[in-house]
Order: sequence, then C-alpha cells, then structure tokens
Amino acid sequence: MLSTEDKTIASLKLLMGDLNVQIVALDVRIASLNEKAQASVRAKNRVAALAALKSKKAAESTLAQRYDTLTQLEGVYGKIEQAADQVALVRVMEASSGVLRNLHAQVGGVEKVEGVVESLRDEMSKVDEIGQVMEDAGRGEAAVDEDEIDEELAALERQDRLDKEEKEAEQ
Repeated sequence: MLSTEDKTIASLKLLMGDLNVQIVALDVRIASLNEKAQASVRAKNRVAALAALKSKKAAESTLAQRYDTLTQLEGVYGKIEQAADQVALVRVMEASSGVLRNLHAQVGGVEKVEGVVESLRDEMSKVDEIGQVMEDAGRGEAAVDEDEIDEELAALERQDRLDKEEKEAEQ
C-alpha cells in the first residue's frame, strides 16, 4: 500500500516528466517558428514573418515559465529526498542506540568490567609469581659464583698481556 508521501512523490515525478516533455515540444516549436520567420523574410512576406516571430516570442515566454516551474519542482523534490534521508538516518541512529544498549547489557556494566579486569590482573600476577619462582629455582641449580668468574677473567687478561709482551720481546 502506498503512503501519502509515496503518492505525492510519484505525482511530483510525473509532473516533472510532463514538464520535460512540454519543454522539448516548445524547443521544437520555437526552432520551427524561427525557420518559418526566416523563410518568410526570404520570401518577402513581412506579415507571415511578424506572425511567426510573435508566436516564437509567446512560445519562448511559455518555455521560460515551464523551466521556472520545473526548477521549483526539482527544488521541492530535492528537499523531499533530503528529508527522507534524514528520516532514514534518524531510524538508523535509533536502531544503533538499541544495539549499543543491548551490547552494554551483555557486558554487564562498568562494575562488572572492573571486576573482570581486576580478576585478570590477579591471575596474571600469579603467573608472574610462578614464573619468578621457577626462574629462581633454575638459578639455584646452576648457581655461579660471580667472584670466581671475575677472578678467572682477570687471570685470562693477565695471561694475554704476558703473551703479548713475550712476542714483543722476541721481535
């Protein structure tokens, strides 16, 4: 079933189509009257030329009126389309609001999210603690005395210096 708006839009489109047909017909008539006036001038028929020019001017005036009317109707149609787009936009925004409301309800509110995040942090902290304990246990098995390593490094460096000095003395 067509709504009043649909009927009005259809009527408006029909009227614009009719005006376009009239405009084409008037353009053809004006061109024809212009040719008739020129032919009458060539035939030295002043009366016929004047009559053709008067008819041409009347047709041009009618054509201008049709163009003005068509321009007004196109403006109205444009505003109708704009209003229809606005209605569609508002409907989409309303629907989107409902979707967001439902999604927020599924989330359970800020308090629930804060609780979930806090629980997640606690569990992540436990994982970190367990990892630290395991890392410390691994170090205990392969515990290395840092002082012993430093002494060994110093001994290697001394030996390297002595080797260099011996080479320089030989040369």
